Amino acid sequence: MNEELLLNYKKIYQELKSKDLQTYSQLNLVSKKGGLYIIFDNKNDIVYVGITTTRKNGLNGRLKAHFSGNINSSVFDKAINKENPGLDSKEKLRDFIRSNFKFVFKEIEKLRERKLTEDFIVSIVDTKYNYYPIN
Repeated sequence: MNEELLLNYKKIYQELKSKDLQTYSQLNLVSKKGGLYIIFDNKNDIVYVGITTTRKNGLNGRLKAHFSGNINSSVFDKAINKENPGLDSKEKLRDFIRSNFKFVFKEIEKLRERKLTEDFIVSIVDTKYNYYPIN
């Protein structure tokens, strides 16, 4: 990969890390365009990195899905549920996620740039849930 591209991915990562973390209650501020998002736990550690297209309300729709507690629409939710067996209902899982995780996002127009930036961040950060064994 060319050095200029790597610097661009690193710049995007640094920009996202420097943003104020947002909570579920701030989802109405999230863009409906395609982009990249990072989810943080309550210790402010990065636990998941994802991308989305403009379909299904883009970033806003995807983050709503992650914060819904629906294990059928999100690998992230499924991993949280598996790790916390006491969260035995969708409502308990949803409330746990909304209370313990925050996010940042960035609109990125080109799908290729979104995917390569996601891959770059996952390769340098020990994200807990990107490769979580859910089976």
